[in-house]
Amino acid sequence: MMRSSLAALFLLCAASPLRAYFGDEGFSARAAAMGGAFTAMTGDPAAVFYNPAGIAFAKRVSLSLNALRQFNLPAGFTDQSQANLIAVAPLGFGVGGFSYIYNDPRGYSSERTTQFSYATQGLWQAPGNDLELGGSLKVPDAAPPAGGKADATAALDLGAVERFHDKYSAGISLLNLSGGRVGGSKLPVEIRAGVSESVRDMTFAFDIAHEGPSGLYREETSAGAGLERWWETVQHGAVAARIGMRAGDRDQTWNMGLGWRMMGGEADYALTVPLKGPARLGNAVSITWRFGASDPEAAFERMLKTEMDYRAILRKELEAAENKQWQLSQQLNSLRDQIKILDNQLLNRTISEAEARKRLTDLQQQYQQSLQNFQNIQEKEKRLREKSEAGKNTPQILFQKDWNAYLQMKSQGAADSALIENLRSILRQYQGTGVDLSQANQELVRLLQNR
Repeated sequence: MMRSSLAALFLLCAASPLRAYFGDEGFSARAAAMGGAFTAMTGDPAAVFYNPAGIAFAKRVSLSLNALRQFNLPAGFTDQSQANLIAVAPLGFGVGGFSYIYNDPRGYSSERTTQFSYATQGLWQAPGNDLELGGSLKVPDAAPPAGGKADATAALDLGAVERFHDKYSAGISLLNLSGGRVGGSKLPVEIRAGVSESVRDMTFAFDIAHEGPSGLYREETSAGAGLERWWETVQHGAVAARIGMRAGDRDQTWNMGLGWRMMGGEADYALTVPLKGPARLGNAVSITWRFGASDPEAAFERMLKTEMDYRAILRKELEAAENKQWQLSQQLNSLRDQIKILDNQLLNRTISEAEARKRLTDLQQQYQQSLQNFQNIQEKEKRLREKSEAGKNTPQILFQKDWNAYLQMKSQGAADSALIENLRSILRQYQGTGVDLSQANQELVRLLQNR
């Protein structure tokens, strides 16, 4: 009986040499760090794998390279390496996308998927609302470990995303429709739904997904949630911290990651920590570049917001210091009055000399302590005011003032020679200060070419 069971298991495995999973995986470091909660995320190239409508909000041509070493998926433990390339470009009548995935599950057939995507842009808009649709045609392929090629048919992904009130998004997608197959195994049909909220520099996302059976895997349901926080700096771009969790029928993981972006580039890293099963850590690295001119106005607005928040804190500290200084001043005046009263009492002999000496000593000690506190508060207030004044003269703020003056000069019809001289002066002044001079450089090149 046992021999027949083993033989049946062997025949089953031999009859299904292709795993043909092509299922719910992490596709980028950012997505992995946020627990795969990407169905309602917009603008990120990797959103195309979770919901093709997500690329509808891409404003610039983007290229993303991602490499992942994975051991844990919602469907269960695995051992695979993945690399993928994503390109996204606004077309004027929508957004187009191309992606290629190479996945190598150790001991199974290697998986390759070529994907062509399209998303609408401005399909339906109302005050505070924006609804977009998207679709992807994916062409899967697989090669068994022994070599050769498996027959495959294409599959279709469809999705929709709605953004409302400028901070909320909701998305739904249907993946691997139209009966795509590889090597006799049907690709798993997946239904995903998610929501996200972005407030200033913080984003929260939640997803739930149900995936049908595929190859050696049964159907499974999973949920993911992620939190992302960005911090802007004046000279060194922005840094991010991310944390997320993914829980499936057979696997649960904690996810965390870091990100850094400057001008058009972004680098991300993610770490996957299993909560059950073998303790093997997954890793993901992503490099994304968004082509085209940088957006110095948006960067300046973010920097200005950070500066305003900082100045608001300084203002509160100054108010507290001034209030404390006033209280100490009142206390010092009161102590001076008490010392004068004590001197008069001693002069008029209405109090004994011993008692007067004791009270005078106590009052002098209180006066010296209050005087020291008063001087400390004055010194702190001076430092706070110096910080406040220094914040008004950062290189970025001074550059923005000079750039605005140049734009005003240009709008008034100044000669090209005067504009060129002004730009050269600006570039010399701020070279090496960490200020983004790309826009000024491009303007100078344009003027020189037109001469």
